[in-house]
This record gives sequence, C-alpha cells and structure tokens, in this order.
Amino acid sequence: MWAMTRTLAAIFFAIALLMTGQGLQTSLLGIRGSIEGFSDSWLGIIMSGFFLGFLLASIKAPSLIRAVGHIRVFAAFASLASVIILLHTLITEPIIWFILRVATGFAMASLYIVIESWINQSSTNETRGQMLSIYMIIAYASIAVGQLPLLILPPEVSNPASATMFMTVSILVSFALIPVSLTRAPAPKIEDPESLTMKEIYAYTPFGVIACFLTGVGQGCIIGLAAVFGLAMGFSIQEIAILSASPFIIGGILQFPIGSLSDKIDRRLVASLCAITASATTIITAIYLTNIDNKLLIALFGLFGGLSPILYSIIVAHTNDIIPQKKMIAASARLIMIFGTGSASGPMVLGILMDYYGAPSFLWFIVTVYSIIAFYGFYRLTRRSIAPEEKADYVFLASRASTIATGPILEEASDNNTP
Repeated sequence: MWAMTRTLAAIFFAIALLMTGQGLQTSLLGIRGSIEGFSDSWLGIIMSGFFLGFLLASIKAPSLIRAVGHIRVFAAFASLASVIILLHTLITEPIIWFILRVATGFAMASLYIVIESWINQSSTNETRGQMLSIYMIIAYASIAVGQLPLLILPPEVSNPASATMFMTVSILVSFALIPVSLTRAPAPKIEDPESLTMKEIYAYTPFGVIACFLTGVGQGCIIGLAAVFGLAMGFSIQEIAILSASPFIIGGILQFPIGSLSDKIDRRLVASLCAITASATTIITAIYLTNIDNKLLIALFGLFGGLSPILYSIIVAHTNDIIPQKKMIAASARLIMIFGTGSASGPMVLGILMDYYGAPSFLWFIVTVYSIIAFYGFYRLTRRSIAPEEKADYVFLASRASTIATGPILEEASDNNTP
C-alpha cells in the first residue's frame, strides 16, 4: 500500500491544493455576497450554480478527456478555475456570479474526474479501496484546512471584502497544476459505460433513486449555504469558517464506523437511522436556536451536516447490492446525475425560504429532507428484504465522484461478492 501511496503522492498533493482552495472559496462567496447586498434567494441560486456545473461536467468531461488526454484537460480546467475566482472580485453582479459559479462547478468536477480516474487506474484490486480512503481523508481534511486563513490571518488580510483571499484561492488552484503536470503515473484509459435508463434504475432500487436525490438537496444546502446561515445567525468570520469546516471534520470521523455497520446489516436501515439522527439533531437545533451557544450550534451543525456524505456512500453501496454487474458503471452515472440535480435545486429553494422566513427555515428545510429519506427508507424495508449474500462491500465514495471514478470501484466490489 505504501508503495502505491508514493506513486500517487503527486496526485494526492494536487487534490489537497484543490480542495483547500474550494473550501476557502465556498465560504468566501457566501460572506462576500452578503457584504455586497445579495439576497438569500440570489445566494441560493449562485451556490446552486456550482452543482449545475458539476452535473454538466459529469456528462461532458469524459468526452473531453478522451479527445485530448488527462493532463491537458487538468491543465485547462485548473487554469480556468484559477481565473474564475478572480473574476468574482471584478464583477459583483448576482447573475454574473451565477454564471461564474456554473463554470467553476464544471471546471472543478472535471479536475476531480481526472484525479479520481487516475487513482483507479494506478491502483490494484487489493489497494483501490485503501487508495480511495486515503484520497477522501485528504479531501475532507483539506476542505477544513481551507477555512484556516479566515481563522488565523489578521482581519485586514482575511477580510472577504478585499481581493486578498480570492487571490489566495487562485494561487492554490494554480499550484495544483505542478504535481499533476510532472507526475510519472500513467494516464488512465476511459471506457464508455453501458446505458441504463432512469426508469430501469428506479425499478431496481426505488430507495436508491429517491434517497440520492434528497441527499443531494440536503448536502447542496449545507455546503452551499453554511456561510449564509452563519451570517444570518450573527456569527463572526472566524465562527463561519469553523461552521463550514465542521461537517467535513465530523463526517470524516464517522465514515468508517458507519460504513462498517452497513456491511453487517441492511444498508437501507443504516441510511434511515443516519437520516433520522440528522433530522432529530436538526430539530433540537431549531427548537433551541435562539438560546443555543455558538460553539454547541457549530457542533450540532457538523453532526447533521457530516451525515450527508455518509448517506451518499451508503446509497451507492446499496445500489451496488441490487444492480447487475454489467450495469454498475451506468448505474453510478445515473446516481451522480440524480445527486447533482438535487444539489442544484436545493439551495435555490432554500435561498427563497430564507429570504422570507430567515435562518430557522434553513434548519426546518433540512429536517424535512432528512425525515423523508428516513421514513421512505423504513417503508422500503417492509417492501423488500436484502439477503446477506447480496450485499457488496462498502466503499466510501464522495458525493461528487465521477462515473469513471466510481465505475471500477463498483465492479471490484461486485467481483469480490460473485459466488
């Protein structure tokens, strides 16, 4: 494993730089948009743009990679992402920011596709799960680290109203070009997945489709509007940075124990329990919102926010339990599209609600989303049971994982469970 880690060290370093920049950028945009007087509705639309771009990239980026190669695509989109963040400081109009956010989502998702497929190609069946776990630990830690400049730098430097932090993001993304451009790891080959219609995947796993969409709605809101929620609560810049980082810290800690549990019992039950826990935590937060200490609020936010990416991983594993091996890559692509659609629509709706009803609507919207996941999961448990021999191994997948990234992992899990 360590030899493989050394081989992929340049790739891991690149993702650390990218995710650090992305973590800082998301918080910056929410705070700067509020400073510029953007309404919560517009901020919701702007943040949805990232996931819309992400959705488009999951469809279009593989063909671009096939046409010109991994390194060229990475160089082009890293340069694009680096430039886009600077444009936010030059043009502070909501509609322009939305367009820029769509472009950022497309660029960043394309970069993830390049990196994740590279990891899969370089890994063996025995090391792929471990490499993806290391990758996600680095990604989660880097997003949290991205909040540090807002925490530790002097206010005159970290002030989101200035261009300094935006330039910092640009520098981080630009530096990510260096390790990928110089790596000796061979670029992977990409194969077209077998087709699978939305109707077919729903017939295989209704829970997988519905829960994936709703998880996208919830995670899009939690990630995209965390800074907006913090500002509405009167948080300082430093507290908003910690709030934004908390779901990634707690989610990273809980990933492995919950994933291991889902290997032992029905994943729909595990997903439903996670969702009902998140819903209950959010209800408590909403009830005591006006009297709660900021530190406790951040911890509670981290708990219900951190359960969202875990839900996505369990949903993918559950789908892998049901879908025939030859359709797994196509099923992964469909789940990504479903998640992206939910992630793009959630912040739009919630932004409007926050405009009319304020910060509490953020929490009650999340309660609604998680409650539907939980109760629908409990309902599906009464409709079909999953035999132990049908279960595939749990592999933690990021909710933004690409078709070409997840496909080999799903095939590996299926191979390991073939009688």
